[in-house]
Amino acid sequence: MFSHSRARLVKYGTLPSVSGEGGKATTEYLVPRGCKGDVEVIRDAVKRLDREVEACCDSNVEGSLSSSKGGRGEDGMKLVGVGVGEVRCIWSKERGKIGELPEEGVFVFTFPVSHVGNVWINGVEGSAEVEAPMSLGYTIFTRYKEEGLKPMYRGLAGGEVGKLIREGVSVKESRIVTHLICSYTGDTRIGGLGGGEGTVGGRAMEAGLVVTECTYLGDEGEGRRAEVRGHVDARGLGRKLVEVWGAGLGEGGVQRIVVGHFSGKYGGDSRQVQRRFMEVLEGTEGWKKEWGRRIGVVNNQATGKGDSVIWGGGEGG
Repeated sequence: MFSHSRARLVKYGTLPSVSGEGGKATTEYLVPRGCKGDVEVIRDAVKRLDREVEACCDSNVEGSLSSSKGGRGEDGMKLVGVGVGEVRCIWSKERGKIGELPEEGVFVFTFPVSHVGNVWINGVEGSAEVEAPMSLGYTIFTRYKEEGLKPMYRGLAGGEVGKLIREGVSVKESRIVTHLICSYTGDTRIGGLGGGEGTVGGRAMEAGLVVTECTYLGDEGEGRRAEVRGHVDARGLGRKLVEVWGAGLGEGGVQRIVVGHFSGKYGGDSRQVQRRFMEVLEGTEGWKKEWGRRIGVVNNQATGKGDSVIWGGGEGG
């Protein structure tokens, strides 16, 4: 998955078992429907640049921008417009079910996040809050069938259940279970962590992994700055996590959250950024120290292993 300043995209390749005869996998990028035209213009411009570079460079050279290697042409970068609250099947055991909603499979649910653009007037940053084109967050979830006891029999001892079965009583039922794997917001205000409307979107913070941003570490005035610029600050995130985990979702819901997109002003020392970030969270009213082990930090400004996750317990990975 990746994001850019004004749209949120999710990329996936379909698996050979559902990609049709011949098993050729395709790659699709889900993009907010309102931004699809703009992203297509960018894609086509890059495709033309690829061709220009290919015309004057050896396309076999490693790192070449050749469209045959980069896959940024229309065939290699298929854009699918999606709206708020849409569910799209990205994998199913049933052939030909891509785009439909089979009972079992892997799905993406879209929810709105809150992100705005900076407003500059005569070189001075203004405070007007002008909404940028719609940005989306994504929750990846699975649905599968599970067989278990009917509600009225779940409190019975094993012997009693066995007796009912021998008497011919139907004590079991099949149900569809939804398991939230990962939620991803990209750039957002703190309000984007609410998950938006809908059965799955409203539960975005219950996923086993939440990937989000924290541009500011919570210095004086940064809460307001984050709100104006469409980002998250550490103090606001701390309050949100106390709200979510304090309600018990930290037990059966969110197990871990990975935070990135820190401002460049904090520098490339990932350990230092992580320490400052955790100090702010630990100073939040209602914070429990053991929650720190669930927090992972990725410093995109790092000069070394910028993609390594540093967890609150100190381990990298």
